[in-house]
Amino acid sequence: MAPAATRLVSPDEYETIQEAIDAASEGDEIIVSTGTYYENINFDGKNITLRSTDPNDPNIVATTIIDGNDIGSVVTFENYEDANCVLSGFTIINGEAPYMRGGGVYCSNSSPTIMNCVFSGNSASSGGGGGMRNYESSPILTNCTFIGNGRTNWGGGMYNNRSSPILTNCTFTENHAYDGGGMYNYNNSNPTLDNCIFSDNKALSPVEWASGGGMYNNRSSPILTNCTFSWNFAVHGSGMFNYTNSRPILKNCIFSGNRAVVYGGGMHNQNNSSPILTNCTFSGNKAWEGGGMYNDPDSNPILTNCIFWGNIPYEIIGPGTVVITYSNVQGGWPGLGNIYADPCFVEPGYWSDRITWVNGDYHLLPDSPCIDAGTDANVYTDIEGNIRPFDFPGVDNNEDLPEFDMGAYEATIQTEAELMILPRTINRHSRMKKILALVRLPADVTEDQIDSEQLLLLYPGGIEPAHQYVVRHGRKDTQRTNIFAFFDKAELVAALDDNDNGTVRLQLFGLLTTGRYFHASDTIRIIDRRRQPQHGR
Repeated sequence: MAPAATRLVSPDEYETIQEAIDAASEGDEIIVSTGTYYENINFDGKNITLRSTDPNDPNIVATTIIDGNDIGSVVTFENYEDANCVLSGFTIINGEAPYMRGGGVYCSNSSPTIMNCVFSGNSASSGGGGGMRNYESSPILTNCTFIGNGRTNWGGGMYNNRSSPILTNCTFTENHAYDGGGMYNYNNSNPTLDNCIFSDNKALSPVEWASGGGMYNNRSSPILTNCTFSWNFAVHGSGMFNYTNSRPILKNCIFSGNRAVVYGGGMHNQNNSSPILTNCTFSGNKAWEGGGMYNDPDSNPILTNCIFWGNIPYEIIGPGTVVITYSNVQGGWPGLGNIYADPCFVEPGYWSDRITWVNGDYHLLPDSPCIDAGTDANVYTDIEGNIRPFDFPGVDNNEDLPEFDMGAYEATIQTEAELMILPRTINRHSRMKKILALVRLPADVTEDQIDSEQLLLLYPGGIEPAHQYVVRHGRKDTQRTNIFAFFDKAELVAALDDNDNGTVRLQLFGLLTTGRYFHASDTIRIIDRRRQPQHGR
């Protein structure tokens, strides 16, 4: 076998990409110069690498364009290409698929590797798969974006039929279809998705039944981990619609700001579809019925360590039977370990008007009742990859059980700071009104990493300061970030038990712009000494 060759698509060697593919042999690499190539290419069963000059540079990807010129699929894999066939670093536009083929990419009995690609403005007017269509194929996609694809019946971004692709760090946004605006999975298609985003996708149809703004599953059971669904729209199941024996598994997923005209703002389950949700957060979704989730008869989801809060109207409703344990459901829900209490999100998302959603921050504040209130459900990292469980300092909401949190985020401490409380001795009855907390952060924490909109919290009591200031202090080569915070002494005294005299440990929490907490503690002395009256001689 001849050694693998590197071929260049440029004015000096091959003028078109297809010419280079036709000349290539197994294992060859084709490097494509920046520019727009008006082509519809076919890999013809060759396991080769086709890439831009730098697939990791977004500017190169944006300027290395394959334009299908609205006359067919832009890229085709249909001759048993496998994972050794690589497409990397292109923007793929203006595909217009013929019947039952994908607009941007069409895979049939092929499972290529696709990385760092953008699919935009592709359509499939007959069938499904505006951005990509997979038939009996399981491609591997990493760091790909599907944006503005549609004009199709099913799967504006991607349509899978008897296919189980693997997607990592992929984004689906502004795609649209009659059903499954972002993705449509059909006929035992069970894709695996990790760290994927579905945002502002729409299921729009001239008839009433337009379902699955973000994702539609039909006889399919995908596995989703660390995924987010926000601001998607449909008549039913705007975040996700599960139909006919679909049993997706979701871990560490967030559904927020999804809007359904009728049933299931976050999720709608129908016809014996029973998803399993673990450590998922549903908030701010809305519908006519079942803002968070709607379950038809014979659809019986299982929820563990989940948070359903602020969905309109009703968190979970419908005739289906839902098994919920160790979860926080607004309005309450019967089941082992369930609670009904404000989850204390850092900053919940909100609707700025009837149709516009503003994303929120669903990390848990230190006084959240969801911290340490979950159970071991075989999920050992959170949506950011932090280890579960983490024993959050000073919090114990579940006594002897492992310290797992509810929701997609595990409350963790990434940074330990130094704390000094002044004065060192506090008399419960003194006239002093303020106490000072001096926080000294590690050298690698800069001033701009402090979330200035989030006040520090002092425990016990979760007391916010009356004033706080962030300053850099020290010589230029040894400067440290410091926070000066003034707390009301009366609030601290009120938070202490009457017998909390003598040595008392105070804990302080703050939030970094990364969403991680820093923690500091100090020990002071509390005394209970009333001032003695002065008597004249």
